[in-house]
Amino acid sequence: MPNLLRAKCIVVGDSTCGKSSVCQVFHSDNSFFPKNYTMTTGVELLVKQVNIPDTKDSVELYLYDAAGKELFSDYVSKFFDHPSLIAVVYDCTSESSFSSCEKWIQRVRHESPDFHIPERNARS
Repeated sequence: MPNLLRAKCIVVGDSTCGKSSVCQVFHSDNSFFPKNYTMTTGVELLVKQVNIPDTKDSVELYLYDAAGKELFSDYVSKFFDHPSLIAVVYDCTSESSFSSCEKWIQRVRHESPDFHIPERNARS
């Protein structure tokens, strides 16, 4: 009998870095790419069933696409509880977007203390 697992994925990153586009493309199996920008105000929830290769099992993946604007941070952080995984998205053409990744990881650590995120090893 196939198993159906459920996983909560919170998608975080700076405003306008492409979180919603990444979610939409993944959700539609690469068949839809949003051509117009509409700012996410809060959290958008997308659900996708993903088959696990070489098994009959699948994962029902709940993608929480979180707004990146600070204006919505208090509201968005309420959805950070008990994630199964996180996706930190950044704009590869923006150094500040990449630099903010650490801020987003720290925010998830703060809001979801039971979620283990490995510490980054310091290089000598």
